Amino acid sequence: MKMTQQRISAYEKGKREPDIETIKQLANFFGVTTDFLLGKTDIRNYDKDEQDFKFAYHKDMEGLTDEEISDALRFYKEMKKRVEGDKK
Repeated sequence: MKMTQQRISAYEKGKREPDIETIKQLANFFGVTTDFLLGKTDIRNYDKDEQDFKFAYHKDMEGLTDEEISDALRFYKEMKKRVEGDKK
């Protein structure tokens, strides 16, 4: 399916609803996550650590604000850095 400016405009204006494959294509096209496109988060994209963190703790994050998730992610990255440093 070709992504045209008219098609994207129809999605933005709510005149048309994208299916799951289209949402994935749009996320890839704009370089953002599907969660960002769907308005579930203000975070446009995630680095590898963020992806791992979200995957591992997705159930624990339910009900948390974006700020609380960001704090938890910072803690996760710091602990990962320490563990990796200890292995060297």
